[in-house]
Amino acid sequence: MIVFAVYFTTIFVLFIIIILERMKNQISVKVVKANILGVKAQGMVVPQFADKMSLTGVAGALVSCGHYCGVHDYALAARQAKLPFGYSFTTDGAEGLKMLNVSVLGVPVGEAFNIMQLATYAALTEAEKCGLSTVAMPALGTGQSGSLSFKQSAKAMLSAIEVYGEQHPQSSLRKIVICLFKSESAFKAYNEVACKKNYRRYLNRELKIWNDANRRNMMM
Repeated sequence: MIVFAVYFTTIFVLFIIIILERMKNQISVKVVKANILGVKAQGMVVPQFADKMSLTGVAGALVSCGHYCGVHDYALAARQAKLPFGYSFTTDGAEGLKMLNVSVLGVPVGEAFNIMQLATYAALTEAEKCGLSTVAMPALGTGQSGSLSFKQSAKAMLSAIEVYGEQHPQSSLRKIVICLFKSESAFKAYNEVACKKNYRRYLNRELKIWNDANRRNMMM
C-alpha cells in the first residue's frame, strides 16, 4: 500500500509540474487602443506588399521614426523575388527592433481572411527564430488597404495565435500586443471577439501551410 501511495503521489506531482509549466509558457495576448509605435516590444509586425515596400501605414510610420533601413531591406528582398502572400520576412530596424514584415497588402478580397491567418502565424514563427519575447501587431487586413472588418481581423489573427501557442509550448514568445489606432467602435468590435476565447473554430485548414513551406517554394 505504501508503494502504491508513493507511486500515485509521484504521478500527481509530475502532473502538477507539467500543468504549471504549460501555464508559465502560455502566450499572453492583449488588445489595446494605441499607436503601435508607442508600444514597447522587441518585434513589430509590418504589413507590406508582396513585390515592393510600403511607405504608408505602419511601414511609413517606422520610416519617419528612423527605421528606413528595415523597410528598404524588405524592398530589396521583394524585388529579387515576389514574396508569397502570407509570407513573413524579418529585417533589422534601428535600436535593435526586429521588423516582422508580412506580405498582406493587395491580397484578393476572397483570400484576405486566410492570408491574415497565415501571415500572423508566419510572423510568430519569425519572432520565435529571433528569440523574441514581445511582439506588437496591427489589426491585419483592416484600414484603407484592407478588406476585413475588425471582427474578421480579430478572428483571423487570434485563431492563428492560439494555434501557434498550442503547437509551440516552449516558445520564447511571452506577450503579444495587438494595437488598434482607430475609433472606439473598432476597439470594441475587436474586443468582442477577443473576450469570447475559443478561436479555433475560425481556423482555415490552409493554416497548416507554415512559413517554412512558403520559403522553400520561393527558392524553387
